[in-house]
Amino acid sequence: MAVTPVVGAGYIVAVQDLAQQINGGGAFTPAANVPQLTGGESPTEAEFNALLTALKAAGLMEAD
Repeated sequence: MAVTPVVGAGYIVAVQDLAQQINGGGAFTPAANVPQLTGGESPTEAEFNALLTALKAAGLMEAD
């Protein structure tokens, strides 16, 4: 399924660029799965850090 940018007044070029990257298999890399919390508990420091690590490994967040 291709992503189609909506072109018109008020839309920015960045949206078109992102759609091209996704459709072309470019720089977009999904982050690793981090399991969802259950039972309404607050995340621990380790769980939060796992999320940050997954985002950094996928290149979606700048490394330390």
